[in-house]
Parts: sequence; structure tokens; C-alpha cells
Amino acid sequence: DPSAEAVKQAKAAAGKLQKSQLVIEFEQFDACKQSVREVLPPSTFDCVGCFHDTHLIMESPAVAQKFFDNVSYLLKPNGFFIAVILDGGHIW
Repeated sequence: DPSAEAVKQAKAAAGKLQKSQLVIEFEQFDACKQSVREVLPPSTFDCVGCFHDTHLIMESPAVAQKFFDNVSYLLKPNGFFIAVILDGGHIW
């Protein structure tokens, strides 16, 4: 998440799940502006999700391209991208 406050809240919520066997990590990162290639190896995740701020991804075609390049880089073969997408006619 690009927001330090959102990462802090996510860590607090995940702390309640620590009894499970899940390994949960959170980092502050803006996938619309930064290249994930600098911080993670390729094909890292089975699933990438975006449930908030999808309108920021659609700020411009260049920003959308950066975001989806990052998603593509991170997904394992046959991985899933799950998102809540707004109506594009109302974005551009």
C-alpha cells in the first residue's frame, strides 16, 4: 500500500490472526509509480489483489501500464489477479 497509515492498520488487523499458520507481511509501496523489480523476485505470488484505490490505477494509460507490468511480473504462471474495477467510462 502506498499509505503508511494503511500499512499500520493492516499490520494491527493481521496481528489478530497470528494464531493461524499464515505468514503475512506488509510493505509500503506504490505499484503505480515504483517498479517492483527493485524489491521482489519475479513470479512471487499465486494471487495479487487490488481492492482499494483502483481509480488511482486508471489515472492515465501510463500509470495503468506501470501497475499491470508490476502485477504481471509478480504473478506465478497461471496466477490470479483479483480486483474491484470501476466503470472506465467514468474515469477517463
